[in-house]
Amino acid sequence: MIPVEYHPDALEELADAACYCESLQTGLGKRLHRLVQQIEAEIVEHSETGFIHDHGTRMRLVRKFPYGVIFKSYSDRILIVAVTHLSRKPGYWRRRLSSS
Repeated sequence: MIPVEYHPDALEELADAACYCESLQTGLGKRLHRLVQQIEAEIVEHSETGFIHDHGTRMRLVRKFPYGVIFKSYSDRILIVAVTHLSRKPGYWRRRLSSS
């Protein structure tokens, strides 16, 4: 099975998003985290899942949340580049590709 890695900033984004959602409603942050983990598992099974995005990346939308998981498939791993709020400035995460 191909390993999945998170860019450190993507991990921070997920934690921040889960915290924020949890502050809105108890259990909502855990639900977001669970859905992102489900997307991660689906990416491992089918790395061509989601839609083609910028700079050779793909994106999966998180069901019922305004977030997307941006990832890039390499020969030896899958890198989750960002867990982004969909109304955030587009492309802010692109610099992360050069550091991976």
